[in-house]
Amino acid sequence: MKMPEYKNSKAQKRAVENDRRTADIIRTFWAASSQKDKNNPEFLAFLMQCGWCNRAPQGRTKETTRRWRNVTLARYFGIKYLGPEELALSVRERWRKYRRPRPRPC
Repeated sequence: MKMPEYKNSKAQKRAVENDRRTADIIRTFWAASSQKDKNNPEFLAFLMQCGWCNRAPQGRTKETTRRWRNVTLARYFGIKYLGPEELALSVRERWRKYRRPRPRPC
């Protein structure tokens, strides 16, 4: 099987940047999580699904993906998703080591 060829187009640059942001989010969640979370199959499935949803069908927006990720994380925490601010408080409360991903230099 041949690997896809990278062409320095706008679309491929955008796809690579999306993949990098998704990887940053997954790494941040992993670093912040407890050993109990890391041993939990539901948490591992959530991290894997974060990567999968990065490849969205036509019509899905960044906001749809963000909302899906937030709702799924809230479900994992066992709380009702009320919005990003409330979820951020729950994340900080549960994962004391959580640090917001830093933007990558261009």
